[in-house]
This record gives sequence, C-alpha cells and structure tokens, in this order.
Amino acid sequence: MGTLWRTEKSATVIILLEGCVMVEPYQWLIAHAQTLGVDPALCGPASVDLRLSGHIRTAEHMGTMGRYPCWSERHTDATVLFIPECFYLCTTQETVHIPETHCALLSMRSTWARHGIGHKMAGFIDPGFHGQLTLEIDVSVPVSVPIYAPFVQLAFVRLTEPTVYVY
Repeated sequence: MGTLWRTEKSATVIILLEGCVMVEPYQWLIAHAQTLGVDPALCGPASVDLRLSGHIRTAEHMGTMGRYPCWSERHTDATVLFIPECFYLCTTQETVHIPETHCALLSMRSTWARHGIGHKMAGFIDPGFHGQLTLEIDVSVPVSVPIYAPFVQLAFVRLTEPTVYVY
C-alpha cells in the first residue's frame, strides 16, 4: 500500500510505493552538477551535500506560549553556535536549481543530527525551484558548526511524468 502526498502549491503528486521512487544516483548528480548549482566534490552515492551559509536569523524563545518574539539577524564567516531555546532560519551557500522533471528531498546530514541538530522538515522542493534553500533549525544541546561545512543533503527524485505546473 502506498502513501499519497500532495503539495499545496502545485499539482505534483508523488505516490510512494515500495521500489517505485526513482532517486538519482552519483553518476547523474556528477553529470548535472553545474546545471543543478551544486559542487561535484560534494556528490555522494544518491545525494549531494549542501553547505551552511553565513546568513543566520535567530529567534529567542521567551517562554510565552511557544512564541519567538525577538528575532535577530547576522552574517558570519566563522562558526555558528546553535543553542537550545532558540529557533534558527539559515540558508544554504548553494543556489540550487531543481529541474522541471524532478523534485528534491532535503534532510539533515546524520553527522550533525548525531550532535543534536534538527531540521524542521520543510524538506520538499518543487520542480522548477531556483534559489537558496531555507533551513529551519533547532538544537537539543549547544553545537558549534563551521560556516560552509556540509550541513544538509539533497536527493533528486525523478517525476513519473512531466508536471503541468512548476514552481
């Protein structure tokens, strides 16, 4: 039995059935790296690593019904110290392009997940998207991350048929 998932912004429908999702392999990633806006050196067996940029927005949790009323913004070229009780909006260094024939799935690299960093799962990227990806980050323990370190990974999934509506 498959799981049906529909995005609100587009008519793209993905039906996830055992063995039916076509994730692009290393050789496809390398061949298309320049078009996709990714570094070929960061391509893995079935995904490409994306780096953390130095543009960080932070919301400090003030304990008022889960709201984050105090936003600050900064740019750094060194490291970012992520601390609990804050919520972070970060971007990828790369400006990616998702082909109209594909969608993409974004996930936290397990290296950073094991250090207590979590990505809030806005990880579906529609066909035709072009830009830097926004990362919604929270942490369970203080973690220092070097800017431009591989931070998340992106897997490209081929659509079963062309979409009638792109991002």
